[in-house]
Amino acid sequence: MLVDQHGHRNRRLRHDDDHHHHRRQRDDDDHDQRNTLNTGFTATLPHSTWLSTNVYYGSGFTNGLAGANQGPWNGNYLPVHTTFDLSGGHSFGENWRLSASILNVTNHRVLLDNSVTIGGFHYNDPRMLSAQLKYRFHF
Repeated sequence: MLVDQHGHRNRRLRHDDDHHHHRRQRDDDDHDQRNTLNTGFTATLPHSTWLSTNVYYGSGFTNGLAGANQGPWNGNYLPVHTTFDLSGGHSFGENWRLSASILNVTNHRVLLDNSVTIGGFHYNDPRMLSAQLKYRFHF
């Protein structure tokens, strides 16, 4: 068992022959994100209308390629990221409901994972728009 400069126990030591240096990585650190915030609210507006928002903030996951000078990001953690979602809708009587949603309103794209496994590189989803018309049946 190895201990790094921060006192973390390391379960394995990997050697990178291309860059002639040793790099330690804990098996359970590949999804370590120091700070996460996910918050939102729903407002009920007049005339059977509603509006909902959600904000997601992440301080960035551990960079699986830190110090290797490979890939699009070389820091110890991947970039900080914030996304904003918005949805709203309106009810028409008791049975009909129309709604629309926009996920990732600003279309901010960010690298979320580059762990050196078969999974490869993962980015967040781009802006997505959706609409729905619902009818409620009474049985």
